[in-house]
Amino acid sequence: MGFVVILVVLGVGAGWLLNENKHEVTIEPVHEVSNEYKFINPLLFIKIPESESPQLQSIKSAFVNYANKVEADKKVNQISIYYRDLNTSQWVGVNTDVTFSAASMLKVATLITVLRVTQTEPTLLSKTVLIQGKPDAITQDFHPPKNPIKIGYEYSVNTLIEHLIEQSDNVANRALQKIVGDDAIEKTFKDLELPLGTVGDEDIYTAREYSHLYRALYNATYLSREDSEKVLTLLSQTDFDDGLVAGVPEGTVVSHKFGERNLPPSEFKELHDCGIVYYPEHPYFICVMTEGYDYDIQTKIISDISRIIWDKVDKMYQQ
Repeated sequence: MGFVVILVVLGVGAGWLLNENKHEVTIEPVHEVSNEYKFINPLLFIKIPESESPQLQSIKSAFVNYANKVEADKKVNQISIYYRDLNTSQWVGVNTDVTFSAASMLKVATLITVLRVTQTEPTLLSKTVLIQGKPDAITQDFHPPKNPIKIGYEYSVNTLIEHLIEQSDNVANRALQKIVGDDAIEKTFKDLELPLGTVGDEDIYTAREYSHLYRALYNATYLSREDSEKVLTLLSQTDFDDGLVAGVPEGTVVSHKFGERNLPPSEFKELHDCGIVYYPEHPYFICVMTEGYDYDIQTKIISDISRIIWDKVDKMYQQ
């Protein structure tokens, strides 16, 4: 019965596909990859044909115009923009097949994995661990943690989680991944159909693929409702307010994660910001991925795009 209800709801959200194209739409359910369950087959999210919504062409046009301008002005080398209405699943984007490094945005997957493990190890969050090893080889030059996790000190897993998301701490990320293990991390990636790259093979993520994390969280289909709420609450408290957050009215809740990458010998810097903007009654997912030359310029571009989207959505729903 539950699956039927989901399909009915999806049919409402995807109705524009049926009405516009006048043919049957193939709907693909994505289930958890697991041998753990004997009597259930958990549904994670629904995949519908990836064609853009004709109802959102004003947003699309604004994207294209802005992207063409900043690329022509050499402010960025390339840019990808992906917008998705979380209530209807309608979406539009620019360069949505271009791949980037998700970088620190994958810390969301780390947190999701930790909370999945707590389902069978409920005392894990209060467990205290000693942080060992050497300082992270990948420096955080653009937006470093204000209060970083320190090698040689003890922290609770719960504290590591807070630093992981709110301050994007690399040491916390490495410690948490070690605690849950590679197999658990890989399971999250496989379940949510995220590319699983190796060192030197980071530029493999599209903005559309990265949306899988937030769609699973918003619909509470992978974690429990309580844990999904916890993750999105933490993401609304990140201390990076210069990207998506800067483009929406003050006080608007935005659950998001930024990512930066600047690895020689590449001349380019990557800066991204992706997440859920809680526009009243019409929350939407927005992901802006940029490859450019200057973090400050890329930050301004992300905030400009966020502002463009907010204004378009506001105009659409205020009519």
